[in-house]
Amino acid sequence: LQRAWVDNEPIQAAIVGIGNQAPCSDMYTQTPEGVFKTVDVRGYAWDQYIDRMDLSAPTSNNFDSYQVRFVKQGAVSPQVQLINSTNTVPARAAALPAESLTTGTLTPWNLQVLDAASNPLGLPGDQLLGPGDACVYNVILEAWDKTVVDEGTVHYSGWVLFPIKIINGPEPV
Repeated sequence: LQRAWVDNEPIQAAIVGIGNQAPCSDMYTQTPEGVFKTVDVRGYAWDQYIDRMDLSAPTSNNFDSYQVRFVKQGAVSPQVQLINSTNTVPARAAALPAESLTTGTLTPWNLQVLDAASNPLGLPGDQLLGPGDACVYNVILEAWDKTVVDEGTVHYSGWVLFPIKIINGPEPV
């Protein structure tokens, strides 16, 4: 006797906001007092249980991972990874219908990493902003589950993009 699992639910992934900003809006790297901000990249990376009555892994719970990266528009250096996680967002508690999927924090993002003057991560210069500079960044979310689709692929969300214009300086009062 063999047991086969058929996963007919697509993996779900979205970025719904960064800090309290909508896509394409302006976001400053610092508070009005000049302190660099850490903002939450909010959204979800989720895969429905195959059998909503069986919450075990790896059979019914076959979520694999998600990652969040960013890249400055026009940069030639590779994207910079913020997180690579094997946890779902929202956290697994029970089976959720897709229409009741809530958002959570995919990762915090310390905006000082974009500052060319301090460059705390040693990033390539084309990913950074000088004081007072502004540029659009794309934040990229990708998610995978463990369902084998064919010999070389699994269910994959594709690139979920969230563009935001980042200004390196204090937020006006």
